[in-house]
Amino acid sequence: MMEELGVKFERRNGGWSDLGIQLQDGLLDVIAFAAGVPVPAVSQLEVQTDINIIEFTEEEQAKITEAFPVADFDIADDTYTTLESPARSVSMWNFAIANCDLPETFVHGVVKAVMSDNGRMVQTHKAARSTLPEFWDRNTVMKWHPGAARWFQENASADIPADMIYSN
Repeated sequence: MMEELGVKFERRNGGWSDLGIQLQDGLLDVIAFAAGVPVPAVSQLEVQTDINIIEFTEEEQAKITEAFPVADFDIADDTYTTLESPARSVSMWNFAIANCDLPETFVHGVVKAVMSDNGRMVQTHKAARSTLPEFWDRNTVMKWHPGAARWFQENASADIPADMIYSN
């Protein structure tokens, strides 16, 4: 994504704790990542050192969403103490991938179990705050299993185009 924006950088891969230490020690200028927010390592860095969370401009956000299967996303200002207002970002939404041959009733039941108890999901990981029925429209890249499509149509008033629902 940074290459798409014309950003010149030297890539370094590593675990969060190692990269965080390198940032604190001045060995890295920036850490870029894809993860569900809030990221505990970012919250920890905020306590240990001064950091800036850099958001995309509207133009950068548009360029990225045009080039990649991601969606516009704002990181809420209460996610990190460093943020004074929402930060413009992009998101890669999680999908459950199912074999098309799975029975519609089974997939419908799985979707119901996941989508009907968000509080329990958030207890597992706070990123599940966005695992909500109203975000059904973020899927613009994958066809829906008929059982999943039916659940979202019935429970989230999802207007899923017929050509986006898998059929044999």
